[in-house]
Amino acid sequence: MIDKNSVSVILCAGKGSRMNSARPKVLNTICGKSMLGYILDAQIESGIGRIIIVCNSENIDSIRSHTNKDIEIDYVVQSKQLGTADALKVAVKNTSFKDISNFFVFLGDTPLITHSDITYLSDSLKSNDILIASFETENPTGYGRIIRDNEGRVCNIIEEWDATTEEKSI
Repeated sequence: MIDKNSVSVILCAGKGSRMNSARPKVLNTICGKSMLGYILDAQIESGIGRIIIVCNSENIDSIRSHTNKDIEIDYVVQSKQLGTADALKVAVKNTSFKDISNFFVFLGDTPLITHSDITYLSDSLKSNDILIASFETENPTGYGRIIRDNEGRVCNIIEEWDATTEEKSI
């Protein structure tokens, strides 16, 4: 179980326009449950004490109505969708982070993250200052890229639309 002073930010401000859905992307369902529902349940089960959801002005009401959980949830609005880093900045600017033990950031459209994954990440943080969970895929089209140095350390995270041809080959 994770320390109750852990805070999680879930990024849900994207419009999800590529999904061609009238509802916010994170509220689309898989096996009868929203993507956001899966990640919220995993976080609650892992023991995270506080959740911050970054929304946009068009989806905040829908997201609020689908997140009636027995846990403190703060909602902040990213007025312009300027990417992942900006969404996180909005959360940090609009929230108090007193007395936290761990700080997690999740994407709202990652329903396969389980409480075991979150616990594993939390345990891994005990021997690291910062931790980034990522994945490799045969077809990275549409995804950002993690730029690493020769020793495997993260140097930069770049969105696909900002990536050079060389960076897109990662």
